[in-house]
Amino acid sequence: MGDHGTLGVLIGASAGGTASMTPERARGEARGEFGIDEVDGCVDSVGVVVKGSVAIFKVDLMAFSARISCLPSDELEAGRASRFRFERDRRRYLAARRALRELLASTTGVKQGDLRIGETPDGKPVLSNCEGTWHFNVSHSGELALIAISAALPVGIDIEYMRGSSDYEQLAAQCLTPAEAGEWALFGDRSDRQDRFLGLWTRKEAVLKALGVGLALSPAEFTTGFGPEPTSVSLLGRSATVWSIDIGVPAARAAVALELRPPTGS
Repeated sequence: MGDHGTLGVLIGASAGGTASMTPERARGEARGEFGIDEVDGCVDSVGVVVKGSVAIFKVDLMAFSARISCLPSDELEAGRASRFRFERDRRRYLAARRALRELLASTTGVKQGDLRIGETPDGKPVLSNCEGTWHFNVSHSGELALIAISAALPVGIDIEYMRGSSDYEQLAAQCLTPAEAGEWALFGDRSDRQDRFLGLWTRKEAVLKALGVGLALSPAEFTTGFGPEPTSVSLLGRSATVWSIDIGVPAARAAVALELRPPTGS
């Protein structure tokens, strides 16, 4: 697995595009905008997106679970953890949930024991006792998790590790729009094709998660492109913007999306 420590170059984004961020700047903005610090050396600030409205954190799940107790917080969480066949997957899930609660508590000022994490009718996790004020999303792959916390808009995030599998060729055929398929046909090298596909897949997943529709909608129904530049997406009468993000792990690809909502009263 790649670097779990301090990130070298961090990517943030504004409404006009992307910008490089130093680790110090990312951490400073995250603390300044959200009041969040790293959790026991296992959580790093990846960046701040859209002028401070979203903070993104990278969690080393193995290190986190080794240092902090990661027991289920309620019966729902315990039930979900029990569905995992392998102990390592249960541990990763519970570590990601505990890290999420730590960060949400630091962000909202609500004590961990008082946090109420529920779900929308479509299954998207929400903070029930701060609904409409704070938004979050979680994704994990292997021993790495990303947590996005937004102070303004619904957010979706996704991370995927590159693997030595050819399954992506079949998946690509099922999730590309005609425009994306035209680009896909130009990618020749196998490793480049996998890299490009994961870039696109994380962008589509992030959009679906931001809008809270999951995979009930086919990824082939909307275009995000292969990245990394910001792309606006219109879907089901709603709109979102998606960015590819560099988390400092060469073998992983990640993206974050925000649902864009009209100003109140418009």
